[in-house]
Amino acid sequence: MATRRGFLGMLTGFAGGTALATYTSIPDRYLPPREQLPPAIRPSAAETNPRPSSVTRPEDSAFDEETRERAREVGLATREAVVYLELRAGNRFSVGTGWILDDEHVVTNGHVVSQGGEVTCYTVDGDTLALELVEASRDPDVALLRTDDEVPATLSTGAAERLDRDQPLVQVGHPGSVGNWIISLGRFGGRTGVLGSGDTLRSSVPSAQGNSGSPLVTLDGDVVGLTYASTMGQGRFPGSTPEPSDDRVRESFASNSSALHVPVETVEELVDEWTA
Repeated sequence: MATRRGFLGMLTGFAGGTALATYTSIPDRYLPPREQLPPAIRPSAAETNPRPSSVTRPEDSAFDEETRERAREVGLATREAVVYLELRAGNRFSVGTGWILDDEHVVTNGHVVSQGGEVTCYTVDGDTLALELVEASRDPDVALLRTDDEVPATLSTGAAERLDRDQPLVQVGHPGSVGNWIISLGRFGGRTGVLGSGDTLRSSVPSAQGNSGSPLVTLDGDVVGLTYASTMGQGRFPGSTPEPSDDRVRESFASNSSALHVPVETVEELVDEWTA
């Protein structure tokens, strides 16, 4: 099992969007000793087989049963090459996601790892990979890390340029409010130029803090994007007259947001440049 070493990224706000890394400042006295970090994060039985109340009911789903089952199969296979990045610098503790591109490289976001620090990289089986930073960019938001350890699996890449509107897409990552190696399903929503990143993919795949660096994959299991942020949906156009919503008493809000992803072609171009 490899030792810990690596780099820490600071969360930076983007105009019009929110980066999807999880960052917390914790007094040193509350942090466990380094030799005990982190606790086991292997997916629990509850995460692998969630309670019916914690998942979308078939009758409420926007997808048919065949698509949902295919998404689950692809998600489970994708998990094998998705890693959990736990980063620490002083009293700052953060979490992000990465995925294994080939026998020696892990891809994540630049905002996750670009500022230095210490990283522990976990695979879904609970093993660790020692990582060193190759290069990181904030625009586009991509980073490449290298390992000399044996990797458990790799992901194949597809073509984002061939995506069709409303095509089902799957994501695997670590949304902190939900759990680890969470499989989520949504649709391709097109391309946008938000957040200063130029050509960006937009989807309805559910995402939350901790999903930074997650792979966005097709139902064939090919990576087509790198998740890096989300943007809230606009409720109405400025200048229009607001209208009251229904009169339900609400105990929680479901946010209407879009996940944003760097196209895999952009990721591959940077990888080729950084490894040349």
